[in-house]
This record gives sequence, structure tokens and C-alpha cells, in this order.
Amino acid sequence: MQTSLLRHATLYTCFLLSGLFCFGGGGDFVGSLSGRVTASNGGAGVAAASVYIPDLKLGVITDAEGHYAFRSLPSGNFLVEVHSVGYKIVTRTVTISGAVSQDFALADQYVEESPVVGWLAEQDDEELELSDEDEHSQIAAAARAHLLVRVALLHRWLLDPAVPEHGRVGMDDIDSDPLHHLYADAVLDLGVEAVEAALPSAVGDALLPALRAVEAEADDAIDDLYQVLESLLTDDNVLPALGFLADVAGTAGPSKVAQTTRLLLNRPAELACVMVDRDDQDVDAVLRRFLVALSCAVSVEFAAELAAELPELTSADPRDEPALRHEAITWLGRIIEADLDPEFHATVVKAIDSCPAPGSDLLGALGHENPDPVAMSAPMSTSELTVAVVQALSALSLTARAPWLPLEFLVE
Repeated sequence: MQTSLLRHATLYTCFLLSGLFCFGGGGDFVGSLSGRVTASNGGAGVAAASVYIPDLKLGVITDAEGHYAFRSLPSGNFLVEVHSVGYKIVTRTVTISGAVSQDFALADQYVEESPVVGWLAEQDDEELELSDEDEHSQIAAAARAHLLVRVALLHRWLLDPAVPEHGRVGMDDIDSDPLHHLYADAVLDLGVEAVEAALPSAVGDALLPALRAVEAEADDAIDDLYQVLESLLTDDNVLPALGFLADVAGTAGPSKVAQTTRLLLNRPAELACVMVDRDDQDVDAVLRRFLVALSCAVSVEFAAELAAELPELTSADPRDEPALRHEAITWLGRIIEADLDPEFHATVVKAIDSCPAPGSDLLGALGHENPDPVAMSAPMSTSELTVAVVQALSALSLTARAPWLPLEFLVE
């Protein structure tokens, strides 16, 4: 589980097993790359390994004997990354000039090294090091703000303190900056008329003059709006402010709310004002994975709803849907790997009853001998597979009362 999602979030894949090859991007295609991926301990071919060229956003899956091939590649030097469940990632720079052959040998990554197993066994604080890094801290804070706004727009009842702790969204440790930006984005998109219809409200009375100024394109209106939000979205007042946003959503109507939630999900980093030194699309993809992971700890239904709305499923870019499918297969492979641990498998057995189909079908298949993530996912569409894996992770998280568990599978 050492593969970085930040490197693989835009993975574009195809299956050699079906005899199809894929390519992305433009340019002159003058070369090819082929070879075999084997296990270093014995030399057997590794089936369903991912061979990925980050600069080209292009990847393939090895066949049953470990063979892979790229056709019509541009010339140049490219980093190639190879990974498979149960093996350590291998990276190598390959020069493409004509037909190039390159084999890769993967070393075992033993189950004992898996951070998931260690996390379940010891609740080790080291598993939260991901959130200590600056980039991931920003993204995680933005994801939490997105979660709060999404709950207010779609599922207000999850903010209710009367809801059991494992099934509601708490207000602790909220980073106010991304929440200010997202709240402003949401309320502006819902519209001043919807705000007026939600009055009377102390929050609305404070917001309305600033919103009208923004609508009139007055000087410094946006700055004034953020100043109002800074005074409203304090630790003690977040819940009432989100409650008012829910009221505005109610007056705006389902169609407008759906438009607003799509806007937030399509441009999550920009709208939350996440400033990291990475490609915008890459950061958006990672932020959405954080958001899905956090949603898993709320409820299975809430997480599945979000997974079904991921923009990659309806993107105009033909690379996005295959990339998401490959990610979902990778997530499933990580669950299969973790299931080798008896304690984790005991959690799987308990989680099946609380997980709806198709997620329960995936969990039920884990008890079979040598489950294969590619074969398990083959009958499903990308949307069905993504939802199923997220359902399974959410059920596992809630069963184990381990809210950070999904992060171990979805984000590295």
C-alpha cells in the first residue's frame, strides 16, 4: 500500500486481457513499450499489475502471464511506475525510441508491513502522519469543510447532536479558512432570493447585505462577505450557520441544490482555496478521495451517494472513467490484501450484514480462496464498482468504529 494516490489519481488504464490498448494526450506517436512483470522470488508472471506512465497519464494492466504493451508512444524519456497488490512499487526511467522492451521484477510486500493491519491492531498514531504533511493537511481540512457544506445542503439531519456519534458530523477541529470559502461559494450559487426566502434568521440578517453587495458587484464586496463569514463561522456558531445554509437550500429547491453540489464537487480545490504545488486536476482528485473517505465514516448511504456523483464518471475526458475504474480495482485489491489478517477478516464478517448490495457482495467474496480484484470487478460498471467498494469501506469503518480506516485504502 505504498502507491501514492497523488501520483496515480489520473491513471488511464485498459485491459490487455481483452486485447485492447489505450493511449491519451496528443503528439507524434513513434514508439512502443512492452515487456513482462514478474515476481522477484521465482520469476512467475504477475497478473493484473499496473504499468503506468505519469507524464502521459497512460497505463495498462498486465495479462495472466504478466505481459504488458503500450502502442503508439511519443519518443522521449519517461518515468514508468509498476505496482500490484502485495508487492512494492517499482519505478524506472525508460527511453522510448522505436520499439522498446523493458521487464520489471516486483519484490514482495508482506502483509505484516501493511499499515492497515497495524492500524487495526494497535491504533498506531503513526498512521496519521499523512495528515501532518503540509499538502495533505490542507487537502484534509478542505475535505472536512466540503463534507460539512455537503451535509448542510443535502442531509441536514446529520448535523443534529441527537444523532449517534458514529453517524453524525461533528464540529470539532474545523479549519475555518476553507469553510469560509465554500460557504460563500454555496450561498452565492444558491442565490440571494433563496437567502431572502429563508429569513428571518440572525445568520441571514448578517449575510444578506454583503450578498446583495456582491450581486451588485460593489467594490470590495467579496472581502466584506468573507469578513462577515469570519464573524459568523466561529467555533460556537458553526452549527447555526450551517443550519441556515440548510434552510437556504430548502428554499432554493432540489434542482438548484443539485447544481450547487455539482459545482463544489467539480472544482473542490479551487473553491476551497487550496494552495499546493501540484496540478489542479491532481489535487481535485485527491481532495475528492479524502472527501469520500470522510463520508465513509458518516454512513454507508451517504458515502455511496457521493461515490456515485464523482465527476470522473461523467467526464468528457475519455481518460477519466478508465482511470477511476483502475483506482477502484486498486482499492479492492488493498481490501483483499488486508483481509489476509484474521482480525481484519473478523471485521469483514461482521460488516456484511450492515452493508447493502453491491458492497455486501464484495465483502462476501473475500472469504473465497485467492480472490482476484480484476475478476471480481469484471461484471460491474465503473459506477457500480466504485459505489460497491465505497459501501464496503464505509461498512468496515462503521463496524470497527474506525473513522480513519477508509483513508488507509483510498488515500496514501
